[in-house]
Amino acid sequence: MLTRFHNPRLWWAAMGGHVLYSLAMLAAIAVGSAAGWAALAVMLAAGAWNAYSRSRTRSHAVMAPLTTWVWLASLLLSAFGREIEWRGRRYVLSRPKWARY
Repeated sequence: MLTRFHNPRLWWAAMGGHVLYSLAMLAAIAVGSAAGWAALAVMLAAGAWNAYSRSRTRSHAVMAPLTTWVWLASLLLSAFGREIEWRGRRYVLSRPKWARY
């Protein structure tokens, strides 16, 4: 949510990328053919490899498919909120005057 207010271009890029990636995964499943399953396997393997190469732990690689959907849910939820709570205090967000829209 903070990124959406302070760097909207970055937020939109992240939203677009995750929506496209998630739709590609769903399309690969919906096709149901060997080519669809192969495409899904390639996407999951690439995501797992990226996660592993960043952290060098197997658990990150195993959780990569779930992480994609958690990111998408977080981005979708951040699209509709204006308040955050931090250390027991609520803050209403507004764009700073210097931020680019």
